[in-house]
Amino acid sequence: MDIRIDSSKLSPQQEYVCWIDIMGTKNTMSESFEKAVNFILRLHECVINAVKSQPNVNSYPLMDGVFITCPNKETICKIIDEVFTEIADHFISVNKNIYRFIIKGSLSYGFIAHGNSISNTVCSGIIADNDEYKKSIMFGMPMIQAFTAEHTAPPFGIYIHESARQPKRIQGRYYHWKIKQDKTFTKDLLKQKIISYFNWCTHYSHYLEMDTTKISMYKKLSEEFLTDRKANDNDNFWDAK
Repeated sequence: MDIRIDSSKLSPQQEYVCWIDIMGTKNTMSESFEKAVNFILRLHECVINAVKSQPNVNSYPLMDGVFITCPNKETICKIIDEVFTEIADHFISVNKNIYRFIIKGSLSYGFIAHGNSISNTVCSGIIADNDEYKKSIMFGMPMIQAFTAEHTAPPFGIYIHESARQPKRIQGRYYHWKIKQDKTFTKDLLKQKIISYFNWCTHYSHYLEMDTTKISMYKKLSEEFLTDRKANDNDNFWDAK
């Protein structure tokens, strides 16, 4: 088969790329099929609900995670707020730590191209002729930047890659997502529940196959991320605009 590719026919556009995934899926999947299914599908259901009514948004699910793209800063922030609010609300409302799970993510910005823009002049043959297949493809450095930067994010946090830090728009290392108005929990309550969860993880670290050093790091990151710094710092400096 002679497959000819002409990438010059693609027209990449600048967009935000957000990667969100579930912490510890490898351990969860090896422990319990039912827990893994519950955690993964709950995340994807939240994402679907958050993006379905938003314009110019694309999502690319990948097992326990998802890429979400959008050219508009306000829209991508609104989606992040909704997804993290819903998962955090679930985390708080669940009574047993064994049924809790945590998400985190990262945000980048730059030129990307979507598979649905592939035409016969770009790729002759099966990819150009298969609409469903090509819709699952995305190209661009921001995708890799978001994916690789995610490990830096705190639990229930979004790390802002350098590519997405822009004057008068989004700055700082973390995006501090906002709780939806229909929820009654606070970030302080979420912090308390997370610390309690990681204390439980430490107690059962051998069964959970978790490194206690990493658990301590996650606790420290959570305390930093979810502690209000506005009393001592300028609001405009810390807040994403």
